[in-house]
Amino acid sequence: MLNSHYLAGFWEGNGHISFPLHQNPRFCITTHLKNEPWLLSVQESFGSYGFIRKHLPTHTLVLIISNLKGLNNVIQKLHGKLKTPKIEQFKKMEKWMKKNSEGHREESNRNDAFQNYWLSGFIDADGGFYIKYKKTKTGIRVGARFTLEKKTVDRDGVSYETIINNIVHFLECKKYLVTKKNGQTYYNITSNSIDSVSILIQYLDKYPLKTSKYLDYQSFKQVAILIRNKDVQNNLEIIKYLKRGMNNSRTDFIWGHLQQGVNNGI
Repeated sequence: MLNSHYLAGFWEGNGHISFPLHQNPRFCITTHLKNEPWLLSVQESFGSYGFIRKHLPTHTLVLIISNLKGLNNVIQKLHGKLKTPKIEQFKKMEKWMKKNSEGHREESNRNDAFQNYWLSGFIDADGGFYIKYKKTKTGIRVGARFTLEKKTVDRDGVSYETIINNIVHFLECKKYLVTKKNGQTYYNITSNSIDSVSILIQYLDKYPLKTSKYLDYQSFKQVAILIRNKDVQNNLEIIKYLKRGMNNSRTDFIWGHLQQGVNNGI
């Protein structure tokens, strides 16, 4: 089963809870079609409840859990591990599950996000790894860049600023505000310096990714190490090959990493 901190991070990055009228809440996690083996592992981690819906026009899969036993498993797994404004959706589901009993729920400790799998899950949801290979008048420019993009506010208008600033501080990287064509504003975290990328690698080697982004990360890491060791010029063909096989260009998927460290923590 996948680590609960990891599941919390991914859901906060790419999940939601809906509350249909006169029906159970619907706990949802969305991912790309290529991550179906990973999503089956997520479903198993929540007790194999729910069902997976394919949405071919957007090339996505959605795990939907709405029965009481499944929702209870979700609460047991994720309670006390959330870091973003989505904790309010979660609290609303908890309150619904407890009917009219308010009860007491502890607040999330936002400072432990980098001491467990939470950030790994958040990166698997909203992060990306890229290799730069560009011909210039003076030669070939090579870079290794990590980005994480998140709307500045959740659907209820609550800001993500605190957790974004915590991530920026942890990675010692840069933060930008980006306004898209649809008028929505996003935080964009960019890590491309040797020191910042080294921090990221140290974290992700300890708390590995679980989706197909793990494979992109391995290519990113290989190039980052070449840059750090000043060994780029001797490996230009390898770098070009790695870049060609990343992200949407990837055709080979190996899922052995799903079994790495899956039981580290609760």
